[in-house]
Amino acid sequence: MSERIKILFISRTSIFGGAESSLCDLLRGINKSLYYSIVIMPDKNGMLYSELKELNIEVKIIKMPFIRKTLNIFLLIWFFLNLIFFNFYYIVIIKKINPKIVVCNSFQDSFFVAFPAKLLRKKLIIDIKNILDKDWKKKIRAKLCGIFADKIIASSKRNEEDFTKFNKKNYKAITIYDGLDFEDFAQNSSKVNVYDDFLEENDSSLKIINIGNLSELKGQTLLIEAILTEKINKLDLKVFLFGDVYYKKDLPYKEKILNMIKDYNLENKVYLMGYKKNIKDYIKYSDILVHCPVLEEGLGMVVLQGFCYGKIVIGTNIGGIPEMIINGENGFLCNVNKEDLAEKILYVYNNFKKLDKIGDNSINTVRERFSLSQKILQTENVFKELLNI
Repeated sequence: MSERIKILFISRTSIFGGAESSLCDLLRGINKSLYYSIVIMPDKNGMLYSELKELNIEVKIIKMPFIRKTLNIFLLIWFFLNLIFFNFYYIVIIKKINPKIVVCNSFQDSFFVAFPAKLLRKKLIIDIKNILDKDWKKKIRAKLCGIFADKIIASSKRNEEDFTKFNKKNYKAITIYDGLDFEDFAQNSSKVNVYDDFLEENDSSLKIINIGNLSELKGQTLLIEAILTEKINKLDLKVFLFGDVYYKKDLPYKEKILNMIKDYNLENKVYLMGYKKNIKDYIKYSDILVHCPVLEEGLGMVVLQGFCYGKIVIGTNIGGIPEMIINGENGFLCNVNKEDLAEKILYVYNNFKKLDKIGDNSINTVRERFSLSQKILQTENVFKELLNI
């Protein structure tokens, strides 16, 4: 058998967020008889490392300076000096591994390998998963991607627009939606109601689930503010917030959530659940999934996870979310304010038993538009296009 094609993936973090979960899904399904995958990451501390080892993926640990927002001139100088050093270091690393393609799991990852890949004439793919908040940032990202990348893979049409708006090399960009293996995700779950430990035996509350790392972007406080509004604060609801803080800068936000729960006496209504590896079990036995980021994001995978179980999903009408949710057909969209979110929750609460069609449509959405097999096929087609095979 001919030698497999080496693909080198770069992840600047070992945490297991949405981007890292998407990477693992791709590596799990990629054609292993044709491609040999190697992942470079900075440490073994996060769950990404253990997930990759379970998949028998070769992992190389190479430290990378973490990119942070700061006005401290000394930290900025330190970061850029390290960046220069690591660019030269990655020339050696990439030359030694000798991959045909280098894939950056985010734009930030390209800071370390874009120049080395270009110098060594390796094909470079940059994944764009997040939506930047300022036009000047979008312009810089688009220009740099246009110079160094052979292909830009956007996680949503909204992401792709941020490249094509500021770069004329439209042919370099393609949208490939993240996807789920519906059969695997929906069927391999617990047969025991995982909420039994938190609720009384005959509790009939409508269970609302929210999933995401605890940060301002994800909007957990917006959900809490919504259930405090006069129109729904008397409803029989329970809210379960899943996720935890990834970065120290978000610790004050977690404290804010805890204070809101305490100050408004919500201890028996809002539960801060932390990170759960078996999140599908909690989705399965919930009633409503609310995904309410307050700033634009590329594509919320938790929406698709809710769809897999035919759950009623409510999402804020920003970023890539409207590309998944068609309002009133497979879920509901709301504006980024507590009153509109409360209105949507109230509607679902009052009509819950009449919304089976919404759940059926959401399942079909995953099967027809957001399957993992489609994502893998489209990604492998990009590989073949770049390698002319």
